Amino acid sequence: MRRRDVIVVLSATAICSCEFGEIMIAQGDPIVVVHAVMRPDLDRQWILVEQTLTGSPSDESAHGVIPGNPPQLPVTGATVTVANLSLANDPCGAVSFTENPSALQLPRADGLYWGPQNCPTMRTGDTLELLVETTDGHAVKGRTELPGAAAMILLVGSDSVLLPGPPLRLNRDSDTLGARVVAVAGRALQLEVSGFDSAGGSALITRFLVDTTAITLPGNLTDFLAGVLGEEDSTSVDELEPILVAGRSYTATIALTDERYFDYLRSGNLPLSGRGFINHLEGGMGVFGSIVARTNMLKVVGDIDDEREGTYRLVGSISGRPVDVTLELYVAAAGEDSTAASSFVVGQWFLGGIDNSARGFFRGDTLALTIYQPALGLPDSVSAFVVGGLIGVTGSFELDVYDADLSVVGSLTATRGSPPGLPRVIRGFQTGVDASGFSRAFGSSILCRVSNRSAKSSLSSRSSSRPATWAIWSDDCSQRSSNSARRCSRAGCSAGWRIRRMGPFPQMSSFTPKATPSMVAKTTAGSSRSAM
Repeated sequence: MRRRDVIVVLSATAICSCEFGEIMIAQGDPIVVVHAVMRPDLDRQWILVEQTLTGSPSDESAHGVIPGNPPQLPVTGATVTVANLSLANDPCGAVSFTENPSALQLPRADGLYWGPQNCPTMRTGDTLELLVETTDGHAVKGRTELPGAAAMILLVGSDSVLLPGPPLRLNRDSDTLGARVVAVAGRALQLEVSGFDSAGGSALITRFLVDTTAITLPGNLTDFLAGVLGEEDSTSVDELEPILVAGRSYTATIALTDERYFDYLRSGNLPLSGRGFINHLEGGMGVFGSIVARTNMLKVVGDIDDEREGTYRLVGSISGRPVDVTLELYVAAAGEDSTAASSFVVGQWFLGGIDNSARGFFRGDTLALTIYQPALGLPDSVSAFVVGGLIGVTGSFELDVYDADLSVVGSLTATRGSPPGLPRVIRGFQTGVDASGFSRAFGSSILCRVSNRSAKSSLSSRSSSRPATWAIWSDDCSQRSSNSARRCSRAGCSAGWRIRRMGPFPQMSSFTPKATPSMVAKTTAGSSRSAM
């Protein structure tokens, strides 16, 4: 009887729980939201002023919603000023920010306020004060202490450059990407990597924020945060997409931040941790912070481990215009019926000189590669052609050029060139190896890697346990010696070769490595509101 009583009680509870009354939730009060990050490295500063949604039907009626998540409403007609409290005789004075200034070269939007050129005055250690006064009587105040760095250094493998500096080549299969700042004042280091779309526009790929002055990341780092909060995400660790893809260009931006900006980026309403948003503003929410930043170009390459990868010279014409370009081609993610590919394109193209990155795919040995080229002086005008045909591993072969209507508008003769990259010695080889690196102690020869570590599994950047192939080369790595190739693994090399040091390798000129198939996951470009 007791079990029956329990069932009856539960049934009655279930019936009662289905009967809800209507509850009217009161509309919330609007809160002013400010996004303002001062950057001394820029000649103009901007401030975005919004307000939170209240549930009112009129929320979206007046000015529309500024894109974002969650959506917020622009605040127009506000009085926005920034003053340097550390400089009493600042020639800029209390700087007024203007909404939608008449200068046409500046982005214009409701709620976006621009300051005058080169104002306010900003020096390392200065304190700036923000005041936002809205037409309905709200006032938001904030302060920031300006950071400063004596040097910002970008590191790729064993190479480094003081920013701003020349572009760097990063081998995603063997190099690391690092950033270091020599801080005079500041709280944290931010490293941001952005890619480019077909028209040359920038898109954020990833951002790392650390409370130290240095950070080092592996070149084959995957996007481990992708879908981390998605309820239906079933992506396994081996299927995570890489951040850097060979054959594409990126920008790496190093920033030194103040305390406010650091707290703004590292906090939020996170359901997993329960940590709330750290707010330093009075009378509103958001951020009034500051950073100093420098940006540098990266060209990402990879080990040559697929016979279709390498350099190709394309000579011919498109619609009667001469073409002479070099492709540096890499394969990437393998799909069900195709394999993604990326390539650097350098030389003379349809509209003149080109130094760009193209994307496409292979079906078997047939390539389809889309090459975009912005028109000089016309930022919104872009030419696009598809280069397609059967790729030959050796010798010359013909490729057709298609326009947007898939009509043939040109023909190119392609010739396979020398490998684009250098054979790299695997760093971190421990057993029987001097910590400084690798080189075989025999006459004037050195030990060079001929092929990649091993075949890579699909959608994974991790290599299997099969050994790499090594060969004895001359001092300059430009030709193979008569010695036969040796097999090596992490346990050491056969035939008792003793490895002692590693030196830089010059450009290869006459040797094409025998390749093993490679399938490396494709990348995606994310987007997010950022100060950089």
